[in-house]
Amino acid sequence: MKKVLLVNGMFNIKKISEPLGISILASVIKKSTSYKVSIYDPCIDGDSVDIAYDKVLLEEHDVLGISVVGFKTEDIVNFLEKYKQSNRKTTIVIGGHGPSIRPELFLHDIVDAVFIGESEKSFIMYLDRLLKRETTKNLPGIAFKDSNGKIIINEPSERTDNLDDLPFMSRDVLFQLHKKFGDEIAAQIIGSRGCYMNCSYCSVQSFSKLQKGKNYRERSVESIVEEMQNLYNTFRIRKFIFEDDNFVPRRLSDAREKIDKFTRYIKRSEIKNLNFFIQCRPDNLHIDSIDELRKIGLRGIFTGIESINEDELKIYGRVAGVTDVIKKLRELNEIGFKCDVNSTLRLNIGYIMFNPYSSRETLMESVKFLREFNVTPKKLTVSIIPYYNTPIRRRIEKEDLINEDGSIKFKNEEIRQIYSYLLKIINNILDFREILRMPTKMKLELKLNLNDDFFNNLRVEFDKMCYDAFEELLNSRIEDFSKIRDKYYTLVDNYRENDQLVNKINDFYTSLNLKSNTKNIFR
Repeated sequence: MKKVLLVNGMFNIKKISEPLGISILASVIKKSTSYKVSIYDPCIDGDSVDIAYDKVLLEEHDVLGISVVGFKTEDIVNFLEKYKQSNRKTTIVIGGHGPSIRPELFLHDIVDAVFIGESEKSFIMYLDRLLKRETTKNLPGIAFKDSNGKIIINEPSERTDNLDDLPFMSRDVLFQLHKKFGDEIAAQIIGSRGCYMNCSYCSVQSFSKLQKGKNYRERSVESIVEEMQNLYNTFRIRKFIFEDDNFVPRRLSDAREKIDKFTRYIKRSEIKNLNFFIQCRPDNLHIDSIDELRKIGLRGIFTGIESINEDELKIYGRVAGVTDVIKKLRELNEIGFKCDVNSTLRLNIGYIMFNPYSSRETLMESVKFLREFNVTPKKLTVSIIPYYNTPIRRRIEKEDLINEDGSIKFKNEEIRQIYSYLLKIINNILDFREILRMPTKMKLELKLNLNDDFFNNLRVEFDKMCYDAFEELLNSRIEDFSKIRDKYYTLVDNYRENDQLVNKINDFYTSLNLKSNTKNIFR
């Protein structure tokens, strides 16, 4: 029997999550072909390229499929160079978001094809051709190099319009994660694909336009809840993360109908103590519907605000008005959804702090807004990412506001200086803040019954420090920036040398029967 090995192309990153694309593809292969399929995810243990290579060689396979989310090629090229030395006669293909948009970056000399767009249909055809020993060069939805090294991109392949036609995603990785971490991990669910909006910076639309058909497609509520029930029955998992870009449909009537039906089906299910997370555009945060979801187990929401400046929102192609957005956020706060570290109902806000046209005024406006809603200071240094084939990329390229590495240039030299100093100050603070998050992170991995209020409350102090530093930069002259940097470096150093805090961390390690040298950890 021919074998397919699907690999998540992320290395040196430890994540408690499933690789969605290859997990769905694996289930389609199992359903539609005679191939045996397995999945290897380096993120389970944070494997390096070297370790991943060794593990891949231990798996028998005739076809090696690598999924890549972004556009960075260094690790993938390193892996392929190692694999090349094995002299295995393997068909190697690559797919995913980045390779679909820029296939030329991933057509290494041992790569047979790059799959473009959603590839459940095209990959099955490809495997069938391999089995029959027929040419794959004329198949839709692939890119490859011909015998002269010229890149050929075939016509687009079909994508799946009715998502209910797809089998439930393979849970090979979830099985491993559940074995390692227990029932408290979350399973990921995809209830829809694509996006019905057209933000200027978003690569989802660039990806969707690679194929014909509707961009935004939904699964039926019946299918979604059936999959959740199956996961509960199999793993006793009660936590679910909806990975849809938009859990809530665009039209108000459709949104209310879906949420009402979802609520009814969940209540009829046997899932106990449900806990789930969704993503939703701010203009679709219908508070009464969100409150209904809260009553059945909604515990987290991500919403992309991106800016509260009307001019910036126009640049980003956003349609939600600032006044309406702030009103909805306050209403969410009233029913319990907050950005606070200790909130049991978590609100996570997406925000683009810096763009090429930022000014002191727009930045101060943003800082005050994010501070009001206790948004994590990690958002303070976020700059817009000009993804390939997006309207914002074309605009800033035309205006020569992009560097060779793809990062943005600032029209205002003052803003460049502010950004440079802010990165140094905030990163120094956040490095120490991550140490304070260590006990909370270890709760899940070591299955601890831990009261981490002390560490969480201290994190709040560090969040405030980040905001204070940013405002101080915005209110100061450039020649004073180095003094401000040194001031906040000293503040963090004082915490590093605080004996009471050192002892608290040591007590935490002692309670776990672990040895530690806290001062070295701090440094």
